[in-house]
Amino acid sequence: MGIKIYTPGHGMITDSLIMYGIVGSLGQRFPEDVGVVSMSFTGYEYVIDLGDFTLDDLANAIAYVFDEYGHNIARRLLDEGKVIQLQSRGKLEGIISRLSNVAELKNRLNDLTSRGHILRLKEGRSLKGKVKDMDTIWLALMPYAGKYRLKEFSAITTPYLACILCRGLASLGLYFVGLMSARGGDSLEIVPVFNGEIKGDIIMKYINVLGNNYTNIANRIMRVLDVLPTDILSRLTLIELSVLGGGQDLIEDLYKSSASWHLMSVRFTRGASQLRGYDIICVDPLIKGLYLVMRNDVMKDIYLIIDTAIRRLIDKRKVRVFMKGQINVDVDTIDYMIKFLEHRNVELLYRAVRTAYKDDVVKVKINYSVVKELAKTLGA
Repeated sequence: MGIKIYTPGHGMITDSLIMYGIVGSLGQRFPEDVGVVSMSFTGYEYVIDLGDFTLDDLANAIAYVFDEYGHNIARRLLDEGKVIQLQSRGKLEGIISRLSNVAELKNRLNDLTSRGHILRLKEGRSLKGKVKDMDTIWLALMPYAGKYRLKEFSAITTPYLACILCRGLASLGLYFVGLMSARGGDSLEIVPVFNGEIKGDIIMKYINVLGNNYTNIANRIMRVLDVLPTDILSRLTLIELSVLGGGQDLIEDLYKSSASWHLMSVRFTRGASQLRGYDIICVDPLIKGLYLVMRNDVMKDIYLIIDTAIRRLIDKRKVRVFMKGQINVDVDTIDYMIKFLEHRNVELLYRAVRTAYKDDVVKVKINYSVVKELAKTLGA
């Protein structure tokens, strides 16, 4: 057993991001050895067993990532994904610069080798004002925080404060595993979280599959951001990952892991200054469905139906022509196909296809005999 790191205790979402920042950094610096790292969720915090890694290794890895990818981190969170307010650029760049210092980083990380970090540093809501290296945590890192606290029959402004290490590691984790898309004044953030125990190589597989195809997926989600519900967008992200290079292995690892998987989605508006929606959905049924269709080698047929509907939604000209009726047809097709993957009920598959067949262009691309073979192969 190696050194253990305990995430601070800010809640499952923020601690997940902090955990991803730690494990992702080790994976970037030591890609061949990150499989020795294990993570488990206690219900209050993540416990990270570093295996053969030392605290020096961890500090060097995190400092390396901040130094090497600092510009990319700021660009993705501020300019592309727009999940952090643009006026916070100076604060984020200051965090990146400070945590590129190995000596300071190691000193701060040492406090995570025992439980109770937020209690020792008095992080959280406070009426006493800010202390050194404390600042309000961004909604992208803690969507349920807000800035108000209820007191009797009134609400008072009490921002949730976190130290520079917590804000830095959570920002790093969001960069590693978060999918962020923006359209107009709205933006969306999708992050995986798990309950259970897994190894570091699974996290790195997710990071690598997403990272290698990030721009394409983010742009694809962005172009349907205003016509699809958030729960469908979250599931679509996982489906898109599954058909990319390395995606099949990723889904198999997620399915065979001893963890339960969820996707957190957060919608922002007004330049990430306001929370528009926040949700967490369990994707275990979808992961199982994707694994089964891949094992039976019929994912290309399943994806054809989903992809065709997405492409029609993306085609702005046709959206203008068909207006709401066409949008509803495509949304229903995607919704039924996702539900079929989750429940593998043949009626859901037929509903998806019948809905798709309302459009002549889609009808040409979908062979009804293929649908029957799908149902037979999957035992639906």
